[in-house]
Amino acid sequence: MEEDNNSVVTEMEIDDEEEDNIFPTPLAILDGKYHLFQKLGEGSTASVYLGHSPCDKTHTLYSFKIVNPDKNDKTLFEREVEMLGQIDHENVMKVYHSGMGKLQKANGEINERYYIMLEYLPHGELLDYIYLNGGFGEEYARLIMNDLLNGLEACHASVIVNRDINGDNIMLDKDYKVKLVDFGFATNKTQGKLTTFLGTLNYAAPELHLHQPYYGVCSDIFSLGVTIYVIITGSLPFKYPVINDSLYKYIFRNDYNSFWAKKKFQLSPSFKELFNSMIAMNYTQRPSIAEIRKSKWMREMKEELIPQLKTEYMRRELIVKQKREEIIMKKNIVGNQCNKEN
Repeated sequence: MEEDNNSVVTEMEIDDEEEDNIFPTPLAILDGKYHLFQKLGEGSTASVYLGHSPCDKTHTLYSFKIVNPDKNDKTLFEREVEMLGQIDHENVMKVYHSGMGKLQKANGEINERYYIMLEYLPHGELLDYIYLNGGFGEEYARLIMNDLLNGLEACHASVIVNRDINGDNIMLDKDYKVKLVDFGFATNKTQGKLTTFLGTLNYAAPELHLHQPYYGVCSDIFSLGVTIYVIITGSLPFKYPVINDSLYKYIFRNDYNSFWAKKKFQLSPSFKELFNSMIAMNYTQRPSIAEIRKSKWMREMKEELIPQLKTEYMRRELIVKQKREEIIMKKNIVGNQCNKEN
């Protein structure tokens, strides 16, 4: 789901008489207490709004996921709420409340809708920072990977496997801290094999493509491996992890030298070694989170680069905003020309 990632302060102190000047007139009111004043995104199953409670003097902002009335996806959303509710970690999106509520639109129309009240992550999806700017390189990627490992470890410790780790499901909070989001495909079965094929095809482990029973924890490690490659280079390592893929076919043959010979990026030997293990065809050869932490590549992490990474996020975010403004301007120009011709 695409989101408008305009930067908005998530907590602020506002005098009562100034409040109406700060927040626009709400587009809708949920359960008579939450004002939804900006649409952040819209997908096939739900719409996402930015909102707050006027009674909350901290004026904390939240994301409200409103399920579309013509979809029968309530079970999927309930799973997301259940899974997120079991995890309390700074690198995993927080869920605050969910249920059926009365949604009153500005025109007075009232409908019942299932909704989820989530943590608002104002700086958007990590992939947005990559599309226009390229990958982050290895030094910054180690810092991002460390946060992803922390979040994923918290999931597995809570007996939850994500099953859909990918660049679209990583977002940044108000402090540019990395957060794992979207647990609609998650399950609380970390032991024993799973049989349901779920996830994003480019990131899904080969055993899922082969429709074989799989271990959720091992499939998460595979997806994380693909994700960190994308974060470093700005591109996918292969199209799909299947035997007839022009690149992954070498992994099937354990011919990693031929795989890397086809790549244009100059990556460190320590990263190649770690990546090779994370995307191994044989899931028993994939490392645990603890083993990834102990890898030579992760041991080269430099925490003193954290402030520089935040600055890099801000630089990239500015470019993303400028590009979006250009797109909006072009659409307006085309629209005005069409109106004149009509």
